Amino acid sequence: MGYRLLILCLRQVWENWRVALRVSWFWVLLSILADFITGRFYGLDAGMQSSSLQTPEAASVLVFMVASLVSYCILFLAITAIGIGWHRYILLKEEPQRFYVMRTGWPVGWYALQSFVFGLIFAAVVFPLIIILPFVPGISPAESAAGLNSSQMIITISVILLLAGTIAGWLILRLGLVLPAMAVGERLTVADSFRLTRPVSRGMVVIAFCFMVLSFIPLVLVTFVGVVDDVSAGDMRILLLVSGHVVSWIVFLVGIGVLTAAYRYLARDEPD
Repeated sequence: MGYRLLILCLRQVWENWRVALRVSWFWVLLSILADFITGRFYGLDAGMQSSSLQTPEAASVLVFMVASLVSYCILFLAITAIGIGWHRYILLKEEPQRFYVMRTGWPVGWYALQSFVFGLIFAAVVFPLIIILPFVPGISPAESAAGLNSSQMIITISVILLLAGTIAGWLILRLGLVLPAMAVGERLTVADSFRLTRPVSRGMVVIAFCFMVLSFIPLVLVTFVGVVDDVSAGDMRILLLVSGHVVSWIVFLVGIGVLTAAYRYLARDEPD
């Protein structure tokens, strides 16, 4: 069930890529630009050390915090606009025409709030496991500083992040049918969503696991490029930024498709 639904939604994005671009291109480019600017501010201290200009450390930290806040706001607006647009295209065949950012009448506020809550749920599952990383044998700070067990450290961290992300992703997929319902003006509670998705619970685990595996692609790509070619640190950051957004865009659209398909089959009882 999980693999079939995942392939179905991947094919859905592939076959309707023009619609997917019209729904999301503005927000994807804006998110990349915001993250790039935030990254430049993050590297402000290093740049200041090599210049004659001296900026107080507190000022650069403040600039970075403001830039990060703006970047996160853009991210949630992007999630909201792309999510609602893709839900409505799949369920209502509401195809976007010409250039637009958001449609009037969309439940932007509630959708963004629910997405933020799901983000908190993801963080609540992942962060505790990240916190215990320094205490896991083989990846303690002392061993890392000494350069010991580097392969073991990478493998252990990857497995823990993969496990945590899969659990969090599975939970969001179980609860997330409220999003397509909200996008088309219908009502569904989180409890209803969790109950309706019980028959496909195992399939949701497979999908969440695949999403986490896909999320590692940008890091693997950057690591591979760094090994086979002499690339500057700045170019590596740009490559990681762009590839990360591209992969996130695909995973997000497929994830929205999974929630929409599950909502259509389980809540609306529509065969196709």
